[in-house]
Amino acid sequence: MIRIHEPFYGKRFIGDSSKKIVHDTLYEKKYLIGECKIDEIKTKNIKTFSPDTLEQAKKEGFKPCEYCLFLDQNA
Repeated sequence: MIRIHEPFYGKRFIGDSSKKIVHDTLYEKKYLIGECKIDEIKTKNIKTFSPDTLEQAKKEGFKPCEYCLFLDQNA
């Protein structure tokens, strides 16, 4: 679910700078045994990317979330 409020500002890819993990809000997994923890990222650790792409997040050293970006794990 894309969040339009601060500090997300409608970005699709949201990083957790403390864990260096990037999430895709369009494919966020919730209510599963394993799930994305986007809502648990502390505000100071939220990272957005410009451009708002998975490629940019990877360039900045972020690894794909194993739940919402599981298809990209070997890319």
